[in-house]
Amino acid sequence: MPLQQLAQAATEGAASSGEAAASPIPFPPFAPEVLFRLGPLGVTNTILYTYLVMVVLVFLAAWATRRLQEVPAARSWQTLAEVVLYTLLNLAEGAVGHHRARQIFPLLATLFIFILTANWFSLLPLIGPFYLQEGNERIPLFRAVAADWSTTLALALVTFVVTEFWAFRYRAKEHLMHFVKPLGIGQIELVSEFVRLLSLSLRLFGNLFAGEVLITVMTSLTYLVIPAVFLVLETLFGFIQATVFTILCLAYFTLNTTSHHVEHDEAENPLHATAA
Repeated sequence: MPLQQLAQAATEGAASSGEAAASPIPFPPFAPEVLFRLGPLGVTNTILYTYLVMVVLVFLAAWATRRLQEVPAARSWQTLAEVVLYTLLNLAEGAVGHHRARQIFPLLATLFIFILTANWFSLLPLIGPFYLQEGNERIPLFRAVAADWSTTLALALVTFVVTEFWAFRYRAKEHLMHFVKPLGIGQIELVSEFVRLLSLSLRLFGNLFAGEVLITVMTSLTYLVIPAVFLVLETLFGFIQATVFTILCLAYFTLNTTSHHVEHDEAENPLHATAA
């Protein structure tokens, strides 16, 4: 009898757990959904949201520069844009100097502004209310940009290509020999160059996808106050992730364009370094 009761209780527990698992708890899919196709190319809800962010950024850029003034008003879009850009420029100049900062600054500013805007846009109520109906399935019309690995991988690829380009412009021979000598260590350095692609893309994707899952679950299972707390945290977290990605891009550029021989000479002869 005890064994039969245990078996019956286990069966009832499995049935109840199956019903609980079947309950409609919204959970964002890992991959973006395809909305429509243009020939062999599928246009996903992430791509659509990306173009929405791009249109907004173009509009804000035009709005901030429509009446350029040498001394803008304290509260204006031009002032906000100048504060952001000058902060990034000063960060780059402090790391690589005035000349090289001008070369990497366009990429740094683009990455920071795009990632930050995309992260904050994902917190707006644009994902839930808009759907594309296909039969019995409802596909969200918009999907958070950075919650798609293909987007973060594309950003990492652009960073990798640009930093490697400037590495070959500044010190091509030394940069290539860095992957050859010393034997064993150089090959590890070569592998680490490509590991940067995974580290950059997966760090941004993993953190923001986890935030999307958290916000989606909390807004569907709890009341207004608790999701609002998580929205505030995700706002701060989106800024941190954009800053981290930008600083890592600057760090890779600094490593790739700084000659180790120059650093050694400057350490031995500080007067020569000051004159240079």
